[in-house]
Amino acid sequence: MELPDIEIAHLWSAVFAAYSLVFVIAIIVLWAVITFFSVGLLFPNANTIEIGKVSASVLGIIVNLGLSGGLLYIYVRQTGVLRDQRDLSAEQTSIQDQQRKIMGAEYVPEVDVFVDGVEDDEVILQCSNEGTGLAKQFEVDVEFYVSEESMDDPPENGRGIELTPLWDNIFTSTSEVRNNGEVTQEAHYTGKASTPRRETSDDNLAQVRTPEILREEDDATLQFRIYFERFVEPGGDPGNPDHLSFSEGVDALQDEGIETLGFKMHVTYQDIFDEEAANELLTSGWVDIRDGTSVTEMLETAENRGVFHQDTHPLQDRGTTYHAHYYSYI
Repeated sequence: MELPDIEIAHLWSAVFAAYSLVFVIAIIVLWAVITFFSVGLLFPNANTIEIGKVSASVLGIIVNLGLSGGLLYIYVRQTGVLRDQRDLSAEQTSIQDQQRKIMGAEYVPEVDVFVDGVEDDEVILQCSNEGTGLAKQFEVDVEFYVSEESMDDPPENGRGIELTPLWDNIFTSTSEVRNNGEVTQEAHYTGKASTPRRETSDDNLAQVRTPEILREEDDATLQFRIYFERFVEPGGDPGNPDHLSFSEGVDALQDEGIETLGFKMHVTYQDIFDEEAANELLTSGWVDIRDGTSVTEMLETAENRGVFHQDTHPLQDRGTTYHAHYYSYI
């Protein structure tokens, strides 16, 4: 009966180990005999017990040196094996990266996204994946910019009015506290957009739902909500701000003296490798909020507004060049 290859390999390993052990024992016995007779020749007047003690000490030194050399050899071999394993792992990683790039080039999502309508603070998107890859984890980023001026006045130097990012503005106010005088409060605002979800999704399940996925030639209707966050110092927590609806946020900005509200909306999504596949501008524009506004009005008026842009102007101060940034519409 023939043995399997793996059993034959184990048998040969056992035989080799046995022969190795016998060989090592034989070498030690041979060294012991040689050492005993060598010590006897060096010390002819010593008795057998003394020769045996000296021989044992010399043999112990020789064995320790042999074991040390063996350990050093094993360490060198192990270091070489580990180095070869690292090289092999790096080569495999390089191959995987190349395969990933090839697959990424073949399976690229291309989603056509546009605003289809508005319901209260909810913006409705129509999405169609025209690419060959899977698109997932849709996100919308809303940036707001503000000015205390209105567009009624003619633009200065053809640059329009200055608009600054909402988050960069700190709105200060004073309140009277009994027995403690006046307290200066600083309010911080920022614009937010909820994660896009399918139109039929349940609001109560939004936090536990799976990410939206669009496969090749897949169409979907997604919607998201625009809102504001605000925290006030002292006493406010940046990590736990107040949530304001869009209309509440606009009313609060009116009270802060803001007359013009500019905005940008970007949509991003990822591919199958969890890498950003696109970052597209949905829309941008500005709206006069002196009489209030809504998401519908903001988006409808944006269609006829100029292109939103950022200007950079160099300033000289004692030989040093600085760059002043401001945002405006022309």
